[in-house]
Amino acid sequence: MQIKKAASNQLPATGERNSALGIQGFTRRASDRSPTASDTRIFLIDSHPLMLAGLRVSLMSAVGLFVAAETSSFAMAQRLLKQLDIQVVILDAMLDDIEASDAVAALKQQSPALRVLVSYMSLTQFEISQLIKAGVDGLILRNACADDFIQAIRTIMRGASFIPIAVTSRIFTDSKAPATPSAGGMTARETDVLRLIASGFSNKDIARRLQLSIRTVETHRLNLRKKTGMLRPKDMVLFAHRLGLLSLPEDNLRRPDSRNLTLKPIGAV
Repeated sequence: MQIKKAASNQLPATGERNSALGIQGFTRRASDRSPTASDTRIFLIDSHPLMLAGLRVSLMSAVGLFVAAETSSFAMAQRLLKQLDIQVVILDAMLDDIEASDAVAALKQQSPALRVLVSYMSLTQFEISQLIKAGVDGLILRNACADDFIQAIRTIMRGASFIPIAVTSRIFTDSKAPATPSAGGMTARETDVLRLIASGFSNKDIARRLQLSIRTVETHRLNLRKKTGMLRPKDMVLFAHRLGLLSLPEDNLRRPDSRNLTLKPIGAV
């Protein structure tokens, strides 16, 4: 059996086994419908069929999301990513054929613009550190509800990081963690902007929330980069948490689009 590139940019068969290719696991086309031009195209890589099924149903029910393919094999995923137009990968942290941090690094090397969200049940401080160094865009518990998965995808697609506060707290207890950067004399307004950036809000959202112009928010963001020396959104998340700026109740950090969703929770697998 050979899996060939389909004209519709979809896998040519559903539920096909990879054994003939010398790859353990399974690969399937996630849907018979085609994505719209504005859909975020998602690839699920997970070793648990029930998790894949739950994610597929929930994500395909959300507006603007399309699950293009799914597989239990990272080797097969790398092959298919060369054929499919994928924007987000949701990666199982406990794949059989590769360590999660190595998988993230390989995906980023293969496609630097790809967003990678890792789902996990538990992570050590070392594993968290390695994932962040590898360039992971987000981390999410495997038993999180569907709304949280959808929020995570939309957050990382905006270029922000989606890293739970509990995870960043553990990073800072690591004795090898870098020293806290200086706050650099941030103004009260810059502190507000930093908190919202780290919480995943876009410039437009921040402007509306703080009653500022988008141009003013962009200026604050530029000043923050100069004062903190941090360019990547994920670094700002860690910095903001270390300064105690992300201690708001979780409901206050939820975005309006996630409040309106009524998908059923995905159970733990």
